[in-house]
Amino acid sequence: SPAVVRTDDGKWMMWSVNTGDIGYNNQTNFVELRTSDDGISWSEPRSLAKTFDQAGYQPWHIDVSYIAEKGEYWAFFPAYPDGGQSGYTELFFAKSTDGIAWTTYEKPVMKPRAGEWDNSFIYRTTFIYDNETDLLSVWYSAGELQGWKVGYTENTAETMINLLGEPQIP
Repeated sequence: SPAVVRTDDGKWMMWSVNTGDIGYNNQTNFVELRTSDDGISWSEPRSLAKTFDQAGYQPWHIDVSYIAEKGEYWAFFPAYPDGGQSGYTELFFAKSTDGIAWTTYEKPVMKPRAGEWDNSFIYRTTFIYDNETDLLSVWYSAGELQGWKVGYTENTAETMINLLGEPQIP
């Protein structure tokens, strides 16, 4: 589930989560980065295990956008607790000025809601940001035993970031 961004200088960056040979049960997941000049031929993956870390969690799928007005890359990613597996994930947020060194936050943006349609796991997300209104719009897929659905939520970026607790800088 790669996330691809074309930078202002015409280069390309691609983030993905390396789950090793185990996949959804892996306990050593890490984000990796590839770069490209043309979007066709890509570099070997560069591990961001030391620079993109959510303490106590295993990252799963990732979505990244470059927010030009902020001069930052923003990422949303579901992650499951260490010792768990991808059948229960919470949604986290991270930001970076270079796409390599990331700041994560101690609290998730969203957790599965007991008794609701998204009570098992928050899965893949995508988002857009409106700098004029500071509105952050997030679409997310989620599931439970009855199947998959897509949800939508919005808030100002400032409010969301203020609710996330202390930054975690690796």
